[in-house]
Amino acid sequence: YQRRVHGSARVRVGKPDWLEGQGVAIAPAAQGWLSAAEGSVVAVAEGAVLVGLVQIEDQLRPDVAPALQRLRSHGLALSVFSGDRQAAVQRLGQQLGFAAKDLGWQMLPEQKLQRLEQLRQAERVAMVGDGINDAPALAAADLGIAIGTGTPCTLR
Repeated sequence: YQRRVHGSARVRVGKPDWLEGQGVAIAPAAQGWLSAAEGSVVAVAEGAVLVGLVQIEDQLRPDVAPALQRLRSHGLALSVFSGDRQAAVQRLGQQLGFAAKDLGWQMLPEQKLQRLEQLRQAERVAMVGDGINDAPALAAADLGIAIGTGTPCTLR
């Protein structure tokens, strides 16, 4: 995301890698903090200057673990495909009883779609997604369940 703020330099907010690609330098001290961060990280820059890194973590609702357990008890295989960082996805997977092989992190929309298509070769697949990055996989699944911001893109 980028926007000009009242005559000042352009303010950009996004993944740190994206900002680096836009010419924003990330100092070694910030790189150290970034590599140790466990949640998803959003970077903020004004012009070519990094002004901050923000760690964001999703909070699990209390009904998630029992719902997943109920699905597993019906013989369903479950996976997590996420654009989030490795540490965040692995922590979530551990909390919810996912095997390492059933987790995918820092996945682009095309990568989610590829994994879904691999699963579809062996069985029918339902996909639940909450964002625009999930739209291609949601549309390709045997059953696509869009929640949140991904719904309008999937319906088109």
